[in-house]
Amino acid sequence: MELTYHLEDRICIMELQGELTLDRAYDFNNQVRSLIDEINPKVVVMNMRHVPHIDSAGFGALATIYKMMQPHGKKLGIFQLAPQVWTTLQTTKLDELIAVYETKQEAIEDLTKD
Repeated sequence: MELTYHLEDRICIMELQGELTLDRAYDFNNQVRSLIDEINPKVVVMNMRHVPHIDSAGFGALATIYKMMQPHGKKLGIFQLAPQVWTTLQTTKLDELIAVYETKQEAIEDLTKD
C-alpha cells in the first residue's frame, strides 16, 4: 500500500495505491495516524481509485481511523471506489459510518460545509 498526500487549507487529500489487506493494514493505520497527528487536518479524503481490493483487516483499519478522528471533530471521506470494494463496503455497512463519494470535489464540498 502506497500513500501520498497533499494539504489544501486543512484538508488532507490522500492518494492510495495497492491492496489494503491484512499484511498491509497495520502499517497503513499507523502511517495515517502519524500523518493526522503531524499535520492536524480538519478533513481527510482518501482517493481509492487505485485500490483494487480491501479485506476485512483493511476495512477495520478504515473504521479505526474514522473512530480515532471523531472525538476531535475531524471528518473522513473516501471516493472513487472500485465496484467490488464499493459492494463489500455496502455489505459490511461500513458506508453508514464512513462517507463515500464519487469525486474528490463532492467529498470536499460535503465534508467542509458547516
